[in-house]
Amino acid sequence: MANHIFQFKQFKIDQSLCAMKVGTDGVTLGAVADVEKARRVLDIGCGTGLLCLMTAQRNGTAEIVGIDIDEDAVRGATQNCEASKWAGRISIVGKSLQEFVEAAPSAFDKIITNPPYFEDSLKAPKASRTLARHTDSLPFSELASSASTLLSDDGSLSIILPTDAHEKFEKIAEEYGLYLRKKTLVYPKPGAEVKRVVGEFVKIKNDECKMQNVEIETLTVETEIRHQYTDDYIRLTKEFYLKM
Repeated sequence: MANHIFQFKQFKIDQSLCAMKVGTDGVTLGAVADVEKARRVLDIGCGTGLLCLMTAQRNGTAEIVGIDIDEDAVRGATQNCEASKWAGRISIVGKSLQEFVEAAPSAFDKIITNPPYFEDSLKAPKASRTLARHTDSLPFSELASSASTLLSDDGSLSIILPTDAHEKFEKIAEEYGLYLRKKTLVYPKPGAEVKRVVGEFVKIKNDECKMQNVEIETLTVETEIRHQYTDDYIRLTKEFYLKM
């Protein structure tokens, strides 16, 4: 099988058209995010369509929309989702988030995103990869503002970011009425520092006080041996990865 095909247990991803390939970040977010009871789900920056497909596998009834600004990614995600058994519930839209906000017909009760987070680092030589990795086209302020607009009052946003980027996003999100309810600290291996944070943000009405107690969970991906996964990570992802 060609290297650009990533085979999961219930679907496959052809990632030949997408600048950002299937990785641990996306799979972790897709497995951790609370999507089981959602009715309408939005994946911002859907890339290959991975999160749309993971959500469809975990939630048997939700209407799922993926958006991306990159034309090749949209084409690839559309092909991947149409080839799945959940094609009737997934729509891929080729629009920027800013354009989508203006045209969105109704609110979503779940938003998921594995967004670009590099700000000042060296740009990649390929424009599509730069678009997927850097915040130029989607600053955190616009992401938070748009998510706040698109979420229903009882909806939530799940996002995965490096630790420092998550801290920046948390502060910006508060400016737009999104508050951290839960975070999962993701460690690459025992004894290492936190590499990623999966944050869940919710809207809070003006007459309510900000939550003081954020629920914190931890997840370690690998054991001390490289490519040997922990029991917790296996339990989390065994319904997706072929070899788990």
